[in-house]
Amino acid sequence: MKKHTHFAFGDVILLAASLIWGTAFLFQSIAMEDMGPYLFVTVRGLLASVVLAAIILVRALVMPRKRLDKLGTKKGYQLAMMGGIILALAMITQQVGIVGTTTGKAGFITTLYIMFVPLIGVVFKKQYPMQTWIALLIGLVGFFFLSTNGTWTAINGYDGLILLTAFLYGAQIYLIDQLKTSIDSLMFSFVQFFVATLISVFPTLLFESFDSSFLSSIDAIISIIYVGIVSSVMAYFL
Repeated sequence: MKKHTHFAFGDVILLAASLIWGTAFLFQSIAMEDMGPYLFVTVRGLLASVVLAAIILVRALVMPRKRLDKLGTKKGYQLAMMGGIILALAMITQQVGIVGTTTGKAGFITTLYIMFVPLIGVVFKKQYPMQTWIALLIGLVGFFFLSTNGTWTAINGYDGLILLTAFLYGAQIYLIDQLKTSIDSLMFSFVQFFVATLISVFPTLLFESFDSSFLSSIDAIISIIYVGIVSSVMAYFL
């Protein structure tokens, strides 16, 4: 009974994370009216990193067993940095892709990560029961009708970027499955967002600029706060 309760609680947590990520697409699209995709990813990652760092430091002060030197092994930190690289690529390709496609189509294509997770597992010789593949097919059909109302417009290069995003998120989820107890969840989130932010700075400098004019837009600020704190800090931790 205890195991069943734990499993159900985990399902609820993941459902909450999915709800947050689903609504984040709208805010990501709104933000593009006032800032470029690379700058958005950088600001989003920076905000998430700062908030996560503050939470970790405060927790360390009130909970001695959560001291900074007790939060992970060398392997755990290596996996977190690898996760940051994957996350940076995923966020950048997704944000650039949103510029040239519809929010509904971007949402549908991104959900294809559920297909890539078992496919990546097969590459590493993991086996899945037939029910997994049947459920996957049913889920993809459902996501298609929910996201597109049963219609489909011509696929363009931006859609291809979103498809790449789905693969990257699938790879990230598979990587998270390898963590076990090698690193604290909050510390993992901080390291991966910190690494992702550092990486996103380079395309921002190359293709855009650190223009702060977006701060004059209430919509942009709300979007950044939602995606940076709710979608990034809360959902990724969940």
